Amino acid sequence: MSRKQALWQGLTNIFVFLCAFAILASIIMEANRTAVDGFFGSVSEALVSEEGETYKTFVPDAKYLNADGTGNATALITGAIDLGRRLEAEGAVLLKNNGALPLAKGSSVTLLGARSHITLINSGMGQKSQGCYITLEQALSATRTDFANTKLDKKGTINDYDFSALKYGGDGAGAGAGFKLNPTTIAAYEACNATAKLGTQDRANKNYSVKEPSLADLEAAAENGFAASFSQFKDAAIIVVGRGAGESNDYWKGGLNASEKTETITEPLQLTQNELDIINLATEKFDKVIVLLNNNSAIEIGELKNNDKIDAILWIGNPGNYGTLGVADILCGNVSPSGGLYDIYATKNLSTPAMMNMGEYSFSNKEEITRSKSRYYVIEAEGLYVGYRYYESRYFDCVYNQNNAKSSAGIYASTGTWDYAKEVAYGFGYGLSYTNFDFELSGPEIRQEAHAIYATFKVKVTNKGTVAGKTPVQIYGQAPYTEYDKQNGVAKSAVQLIGFDKTKVLAAGESQTLTVECDLQNLVSYDETWDNGDGTKGSYILENGDYYFATGNGAHDALNNMLALQGKTTSDGMDYNGTAALAKKWSYKYAGSGNVDYTTFGISKNNQKVSNQIQYINWNTFSGEKVTILSRSDWAGTYPKEYTNMSAPADMIPLLNGKIAADPYGKTYYTISTSDDVSNIKWDSTATSYKFYEMVLSDWDDYRWNDVLNQLNLAEATTFVSNAGPTFNELTTIAFEFLRSATDNAGNGIVFDLNATKDPNAPWSITDKENPDSNWNGQVF
Repeated sequence: MSRKQALWQGLTNIFVFLCAFAILASIIMEANRTAVDGFFGSVSEALVSEEGETYKTFVPDAKYLNADGTGNATALITGAIDLGRRLEAEGAVLLKNNGALPLAKGSSVTLLGARSHITLINSGMGQKSQGCYITLEQALSATRTDFANTKLDKKGTINDYDFSALKYGGDGAGAGAGFKLNPTTIAAYEACNATAKLGTQDRANKNYSVKEPSLADLEAAAENGFAASFSQFKDAAIIVVGRGAGESNDYWKGGLNASEKTETITEPLQLTQNELDIINLATEKFDKVIVLLNNNSAIEIGELKNNDKIDAILWIGNPGNYGTLGVADILCGNVSPSGGLYDIYATKNLSTPAMMNMGEYSFSNKEEITRSKSRYYVIEAEGLYVGYRYYESRYFDCVYNQNNAKSSAGIYASTGTWDYAKEVAYGFGYGLSYTNFDFELSGPEIRQEAHAIYATFKVKVTNKGTVAGKTPVQIYGQAPYTEYDKQNGVAKSAVQLIGFDKTKVLAAGESQTLTVECDLQNLVSYDETWDNGDGTKGSYILENGDYYFATGNGAHDALNNMLALQGKTTSDGMDYNGTAALAKKWSYKYAGSGNVDYTTFGISKNNQKVSNQIQYINWNTFSGEKVTILSRSDWAGTYPKEYTNMSAPADMIPLLNGKIAADPYGKTYYTISTSDDVSNIKWDSTATSYKFYEMVLSDWDDYRWNDVLNQLNLAEATTFVSNAGPTFNELTTIAFEFLRSATDNAGNGIVFDLNATKDPNAPWSITDKENPDSNWNGQVF
């Protein structure tokens, strides 16, 4: 063979291979074009609606557009900053205030704590913050951002912004706090961060490090004396303490980093010695001491609540990229805080029953289990009684001196007998304001349907203070806890949030009446033992008896108001007297036979019969050793113990290994039926042509939705569902556009550059690519 022939043969083989590879690659990329577009920012398909109907339906607010209708990047970023600011200002919770807040604008302030300099602005997993953000120091002192130097990654240049024009809180609110900040402490924390890395987006883990510098480290890092600098900035000390959070990892019992443990401080949600040292120093040197809580997992702050030298405590959570401006608004009085606490804050977190079985447990006979992830177990012996449902239910039973509630079981902060006031620092839903509100409650108006009951309340709220503010209105309910419940193991909380709303900003002396409709589905109980008479068990039940409803400043306040209506006072063991006028009683009598109504809520709102479906998740379903689940019928006798080294029962092992025979209820696998009536499911319909954009703001039960869905083809539908998540595939038959990262982790952040769009034909696309703001990336709120 000549060289020329060999060359051509070789080139032919290469071209054949490349051609085959290109064909294969094109097939793969076509099948995954939405993912490819999302990764590269490319456009493989543009959705252009007929006569521009999509563009006529979904039109951005004019303030975000240029005069020619194109998108205004600067206005969009300003809007995002303002949104982050408002979310924080409305969501932050004032827990304690002896009059120290708000601080006067222009106050000379010393910031303390590692999290004052390196604030945890988001969770440690999911959609993390990236790009530019506004630091707490900027928000408290400046009127401009410094986006060139405050970034969490190396995203493109973004202009700095003058936020003095953003006046959330009223026309006279101004740009922000305008505090004069102590530069010595800021420089000391920056120096510590340079050498020891204080962390930016940490999450919980088994060996958590708080990363709070010691006083000795801070003194060594300060060029002009750390504590000596306080005298020049002594109007107030603002201390920030924080803990990271995120999915797929937890804090562990005793999981504080070894270098930060002491004889008494072993838990990651306790205040460390370094934190206590900086707090104690501040209380010695300053007349006003304010603590900001930069956390989502409940830190143990009972000692701060009870320390008279701590003047104010403000929970700020994770403020996101721009929420520090909202923190500033509260601290300087631009707005009055109006948040309610998202969880109960126990004095000692180990006092919650769920902590008895918090850890990593593996079966003692794990060698018999073939699937590695099935070798671990957790006995959730606390049952229903988690969070406020445990603490408030036990408190209620203490007041009535029933169910062994006053026993020593579960004591961590009390002495002798269990004491709510000592075990709990702040209750669920609790929050203070800079003004005072008066409440008037009327109702309930009951509306009953075949399988639903609604209770409607009217709450008149009047601002009795001297400054403007808004407040949440919370409605709680209580179902009777009966002998039937005790005998059949029905779990009930003594108080349950069933509805809420929030007022507008009320001027001093102004009133507003809110109407709150509550679905009593949120108050019924589940009885897994109920015999439905058709071979199945389990139903939601409503029992005959007296039901109580109340409003109040959180769950505990509402429960005290219910107790007041029931004739109880501090002489019965209440920590303070409630207000009976803020509670209402409603008596229920089942129209059928017996004292238990299992029919009203025995059919779901989508007309499905309720019954036990996954009973096999209950350990006691299987043979072998049984476990005790906490029951309100006997707090002492059923308080959880730790279940370690459990052996998987013989009839559980096949289930853990994925075998159908192991499941006594036949629910391990779903058997596909070929005989179901699917005549109402249609595909490829041409009978109508309604498009997705035409359904904007339509009701859930609008008949046109069926017409829209009937147009889909099976391939589109299955691809859409199988890829559903933060990114949504396009549905071309109904003009639903591909959306990349449209949602992520409950909508806490959106990821896209302003100049990246799937539809370049949209009139409001960002066209000014030379403007550095066009590189801005959607941020975490």
